[in-house]
Amino acid sequence: MGRSESRTLLLLGGGFEQCAAVRVARGLGYRVLVADDAPAPPAAALADEFLQTCLKDPARFHRDLARLEFHGVFTHAAELAIEQAMVAERFGLPGPTVEAARRGTLKDLRIAALRAAGVRVPDFQILHAEDSADSWLAAAQAISYPLVAKPNDDKGARGVRWIPSSEDLLRYRAEQIPPGQHATFLLESFEEGLQLSTETLLVEGEARWTSIALRHYDGMERFHPFLIEDGHSMGIELERALLLEMERAVLASAAAIGLSTGVLKGDLLVPHDGAPFVLEMAVRTSGGRFADLVAPLHHGVQILEPLVRLAMGDPIDPASLDPSPMRRGVSQRFLYLPEGDRATRIPDLDPFLALPHVEEIVLQDAFLDSPVQAPIRSHHDRIGYVVCTGANRREADERALGLARELEAEMGSSHPLAPPPPANLPTPDSMRRTAVVIGAGCYVLGDSFGDGVVLPTLLDCIREGTIDRIVLAVRTPRDAAFHRRLADLSVRLGVTARIEEFLIDGPADLDGLRLEDAMAFLCTPDTSHFEYAAHLLQRRVPTWVVKPLTGTGAESEQLDALSEANATPLFVDYHKRFDPSFAKLKGLVDRGSLGRPLLVSVQYTQPARLPLQDLAAWSTDLDVFQYIGCHFVDLLFYLLPQARPCRVSATGIPGRLASEGGPRFDLVHTALDLSIPAPRSRSSALLRADFAVGWNDPEGTPAKSHQRVELVFERGRVLVDQKERGFEVWTDAGFEEVNPHFLQILPDPSSGAMCVRGYGPESIRRFLAVREDPHLMDRNALPWSRSAKRTDAILDGVRRSLQDAGAWVALEAAVPNAALPSDSVPMPEQALQGEL
Repeated sequence: MGRSESRTLLLLGGGFEQCAAVRVARGLGYRVLVADDAPAPPAAALADEFLQTCLKDPARFHRDLARLEFHGVFTHAAELAIEQAMVAERFGLPGPTVEAARRGTLKDLRIAALRAAGVRVPDFQILHAEDSADSWLAAAQAISYPLVAKPNDDKGARGVRWIPSSEDLLRYRAEQIPPGQHATFLLESFEEGLQLSTETLLVEGEARWTSIALRHYDGMERFHPFLIEDGHSMGIELERALLLEMERAVLASAAAIGLSTGVLKGDLLVPHDGAPFVLEMAVRTSGGRFADLVAPLHHGVQILEPLVRLAMGDPIDPASLDPSPMRRGVSQRFLYLPEGDRATRIPDLDPFLALPHVEEIVLQDAFLDSPVQAPIRSHHDRIGYVVCTGANRREADERALGLARELEAEMGSSHPLAPPPPANLPTPDSMRRTAVVIGAGCYVLGDSFGDGVVLPTLLDCIREGTIDRIVLAVRTPRDAAFHRRLADLSVRLGVTARIEEFLIDGPADLDGLRLEDAMAFLCTPDTSHFEYAAHLLQRRVPTWVVKPLTGTGAESEQLDALSEANATPLFVDYHKRFDPSFAKLKGLVDRGSLGRPLLVSVQYTQPARLPLQDLAAWSTDLDVFQYIGCHFVDLLFYLLPQARPCRVSATGIPGRLASEGGPRFDLVHTALDLSIPAPRSRSSALLRADFAVGWNDPEGTPAKSHQRVELVFERGRVLVDQKERGFEVWTDAGFEEVNPHFLQILPDPSSGAMCVRGYGPESIRRFLAVREDPHLMDRNALPWSRSAKRTDAILDGVRRSLQDAGAWVALEAAVPNAALPSDSVPMPEQALQGEL
């Protein structure tokens, strides 16, 4: 029969995604008859004719079709391959055989056929609803945990569950099998590796075209035990040997299924070694806009055109398989809110769609009708998606992730954290490791100088599997700029974990979280540390605090007592203890080869714009010595744990800051006298520590921090410069000195994954390690509260001295038995004051 506009294509399914097939078919000159169960599906409005019927009832469906005229049958992005094949067989039309469609749809038939044909598939067992619990357990034992359980004939990840133990398997069996129902299930070994989707056009056994996309699962562990995909992207570079292995797997799968002409949708997993696993091979086109939007945007080939022609019995136009010479990166990413969250507003999408790189934004109708995030149990529960393009896949991913997070932020949040899952759902211990970050200042995500430390490190810990979930507890919702910066960080790290926001007005609101499973990261201004830390310790929540502990000795004493009484770790971020330069210095001090230290000199300054801009909200509440000088006081106690502070004098030097609305002093100059054991003697000796700490560096400074420490010993001298680390970057904009040891995002030489490294992140990792090894609390070299409170006692003295014009403040009350013997070292008061 010759092709003409009077010939009609029967399209099974009339949902949103089927609209693309209607447009393609009509663009080729065919009439379109849409058949669907719904009375008015979206595709019906675009079609020439519509039939409301029951697609899964062959007798009724075929009876309804018998009175209509059509010349080909096709389905797109719908699990209707068997129905398509039955229509083709009944009415003598082109299409897959019913047996091939069944093998390409029902998981038990497919995996058995693939295994018999020598295609690599996961280890599997086929079970039935009537099988006993012992049979299920024996089948799982034959595979070994963890495994994946799947219903035989569902799609979109419905009923698919990650099963880590026998208890979880029995729970799954009880939930998935209602009494009296007969159903088939598949248990598969859980395999790990690179996950890819393929879309292959077959003509008489030859693969004429294949599209390949990267499937995104990074960070989706937060939805376990449900296995949820976060979209896909195209523009992935694969080695030729792997591409050939994948092609062999696709063709072998087609032969095993019995399909020679048509489409095969595949999901493959590339393990660390060996041939790819075939997870799925379906006799239909992909949903999720892979086949009809993402792939054509990437390479210019619209696979629906040749498929529709084949369905109509017409030859393929070879030109329809000519790819574009320019390959764009394309990424689709999904939108989520915390479970149970209601959107406070639906954003206007037009300004976003006007951007040249934004191809599509879709919010699901069910969500628009009732803007509440349903429990995410399958792909059908995602509230929407975005599709973006870029010069390459990485740029497209960055744009899509950024847009998705921005749209989520635009929706607002009435309940920023989902309630705990129902009690009947499994919550493995490995999935309950939550990091609660309280506050969102510059140390959390970053400032005008670059990345922060807390969120980059915690995201990296999610990638590593150290934690599973991050909650950001803040007083106000984060703005779009925050989410854009977070999206950029996530893309750089290759981690897509969503950070949940939880609004609080004070410590008591934290009780709305599941604190029994959390570790807290307290990143608020110093003045609020005590109330938050006390609340957390009373609830036995291990807590990490940005330095100092509180800034006041009495409050820190109380917190340390709470930590001890509740056997709960309280760790302060004195990260200089983990700097390899100071580890080397401690080794020299401990060996004693240079003799007794006599003098410590510290220069530590930062740009004036920090207190005037980045920290402006609270920089006037404290002095610069408390904010950054505390690091080097702590370092003294790390290097010399037996040192006992005797007295301190501090002079504040004003400059430009106060006149510009900043702190009172630009620089604080401090002298601290300590008593240290004298070698080969029972007496004590004097150690003087001198600090020049300020916020007075100019705008053109080549580094955020100028840090220089000099120790004078009886038989030597050591200089440690933390600014001039030998790494300089020169550009037209100026010259920068980089500290490569503090925090860097670098590729791992083994895996190639981007990782967060440095002594800043090391502080967080050491704290997290205490969950697995509580004995770390006994290690005095780590900055627990019992050590940090000593620094806060010094800060008390500095503050009192500043208030008293630099007068010496005795510290014996803060640290008992700290006074030097009266005859050990003469210290004329006038001379000491003159030094200041």
